[in-house]
Amino acid sequence: MSDTAVMPPTGPISRARFAASVREALRNRRMTQAALAETVGVTPATVSDWVNQKKTPTDDSAERVLNALGLSWSDVIATGHKPATANGTHTRTEADTTDPASGGSAVVLVPHDGHAAAASSTAEGRVSESTAEPDQDPYPRHVLQQVTGLADPSPLRSFTVVGDSLADEISPNARLLYLPLHEYAGDGLYIVEIDGAMIVKQLQRLGGGTLEFIPRNSLYERERFTPVKDADTENTYRSTTTALTSRIRIVGKVVFYPKAA
Repeated sequence: MSDTAVMPPTGPISRARFAASVREALRNRRMTQAALAETVGVTPATVSDWVNQKKTPTDDSAERVLNALGLSWSDVIATGHKPATANGTHTRTEADTTDPASGGSAVVLVPHDGHAAAASSTAEGRVSESTAEPDQDPYPRHVLQQVTGLADPSPLRSFTVVGDSLADEISPNARLLYLPLHEYAGDGLYIVEIDGAMIVKQLQRLGGGTLEFIPRNSLYERERFTPVKDADTENTYRSTTTALTSRIRIVGKVVFYPKAA
């Protein structure tokens, strides 16, 4: 990168570009949001708000984050902004407010990642993520903004649900939209990779890092997974139902799905 984080910003921070850049840098460095929060002197909740596009950091906070992650201002500045005026302020343009990441396009192409199982247990009906180049579905940008609440829906991806453990609310074969994440970000529906296969489940985190998978079909029971602290591989959990161990990784949080009739 030609510029450095300590240089002054040349435009307004894009909430979407900042979130995407931070998520990628954390993943590449194998760094947690909590560790970043401690490094830059903010709360973990604040970092969560940044990476989930709920808030935009101040220039001072952003500079500390960029320095901590080896990023530059060019990674997070909104595109399409007007140059700074003589007094150092910036005038927002249409591109800043409507599409900071893609220059004002009215359509977002959302990659489709294949199928994620909503089976009666994690041992049944799991469907592996497709390794082929994903299809892309066109969605009107303003519609995605409205139904997801995201200022910039460009990072969204989609999965098709198979299985019936969510059938009281989500019909099998429904296509859902999710925001790629790699850490728990509050109760909700998540795409989770378990031993290389994808499932979609209501997820709740309990004390000690325990994860509870909650079916929305009343015919099925909950299942809890506790972290195995001395495991040879990271992200290893043990089911309190079966006593079997699995590697569990959060892939993303569901932000929209068509409800079952």
